[in-house]
Amino acid sequence: SAAEYSMKAIKHERKLVRIKKAADILYAVPQHVDINSANKKIVLYFRVKEKREHVVVHFKLNGEIVFTKKYKHLSPPEMERIEIKLRSYVLAEDDVFEIVIE
Repeated sequence: SAAEYSMKAIKHERKLVRIKKAADILYAVPQHVDINSANKKIVLYFRVKEKREHVVVHFKLNGEIVFTKKYKHLSPPEMERIEIKLRSYVLAEDDVFEIVIE
């Protein structure tokens, strides 16, 4: 029931880690990741500041690349979506998440 689900959610203490973005990314959503979440998949949306051609987007955890996606072009009006699975990583509050474009 909804009440049972709500009670389970209350027991879960949130620990948020900020997602840093490169200067050429206008914004990224969400801005924080709950490392205590049972769902270790992040769905990240981002938009670039300027048009870019033939680029690679990296999602890094503590400087280590954990996800990479190539794009032929990126444009400010287009919202991009990526899914990142972090199940195999042990996450801590002092971890640093970062999204960068090369």
